[in-house]
Amino acid sequence: MHGMPRQLFKSLTLALLLTFAVAAHASATSVTVKPVPEAQTAALAGGPKPPASVKLRVCRGGAYYDNRLIAFRVRMGRTSTASGAQNLMMRFEVLQRLHENTRFKKLKADGLGEWFSSSDSATLYQRDLALTNIETAATYRAKVSFRWTAADGSIEARRVIVSSDCKQKIALPKLKITNDTAVPIVGSTALSHTVTIANDGKSEVMNLPVAIYIDSLTPVVKVIDSIGPNQAADIQLNAAACQIGGAAVIDPFRSLVRIPQHTRTPFALPRCR
Repeated sequence: MHGMPRQLFKSLTLALLLTFAVAAHASATSVTVKPVPEAQTAALAGGPKPPASVKLRVCRGGAYYDNRLIAFRVRMGRTSTASGAQNLMMRFEVLQRLHENTRFKKLKADGLGEWFSSSDSATLYQRDLALTNIETAATYRAKVSFRWTAADGSIEARRVIVSSDCKQKIALPKLKITNDTAVPIVGSTALSHTVTIANDGKSEVMNLPVAIYIDSLTPVVKVIDSIGPNQAADIQLNAAACQIGGAAVIDPFRSLVRIPQHTRTPFALPRCR
């Protein structure tokens, strides 16, 4: 960036991180837990452990968020040793490991971490767990806790099952600013900038903030809804004419945690050189 001291740029960014909230985050994973229709129930195989299973039914990747889906079917049955009414209970956790990380972390969403319970008369209890808006370049698994309780609330049996992994293999977006064109705004000394951002990666980026910094003024920020793989998008930002220097910056407030730091390298505005 020409004309603007690096320390000034950093100070502006820090100040804005503290005072300016941007509603621009990666698409949050959505979790749905719902009962299975009785017509789709099936008997559980017997064995030495209380009957329960967690099956990965769908593991679908895609370049775009809305094409990705993970679905699990979770089942448990009444124990063969139960002598009276028995309540069947299950609790869901979803573990996510981004490929740039080494450990799995629990997702937070409605329906996760709470107990779901059957009626006392149920002999088989089933629920489907579905994930949408999933991150790519990541691995997911479900961890389900089961409890069998008697009518008086005492726990007769426990079990925990971890599902098979679902691996989302498509690579992340790769973003860069490729151009800025500025034209005067009629009746003003300001300029209208058209900034072009290219995505040379394999997957979509959503809710991407782009900022223009002019001299020591508060930056102008807008958000691009989506840029698909191997596509480019233009965004228009109106800003004052520069006296010292100016730059366009991708994701200046670091709201998208999976973007490499070099992606945020300021792009010097041609009209400010």
